[in-house]
Amino acid sequence: MGCGAALSEHMDTNPKNGKTTASMKDYHVRNTPDLLNIRVELIEDGGTQGPFGAKSIGEACYVPVAAAVAGAVNDALDSELSSFPLTPDTIVDLMIKREQHEA
Repeated sequence: MGCGAALSEHMDTNPKNGKTTASMKDYHVRNTPDLLNIRVELIEDGGTQGPFGAKSIGEACYVPVAAAVAGAVNDALDSELSSFPLTPDTIVDLMIKREQHEA
């Protein structure tokens, strides 16, 4: 979920007439074959804040992934990335800007 948002999911829009992505069939959502091997570890901490001690678990992984990817790219390229998705073209543009700044 977070990996797709950080690296590929984007719906093009046009301020004059709305969206330019024709339909959801043109919108690639990452699925299992697109991802790296992920190891999940559940850590029990004894909290009892939800009903019957229940806790949310699924959505918690969404936000940190994009932040971690952006942080890694910003550290590597000394950039200030602030928008997603982080496509290969975006990385190349950041690399070119870095080279021009260093020259």
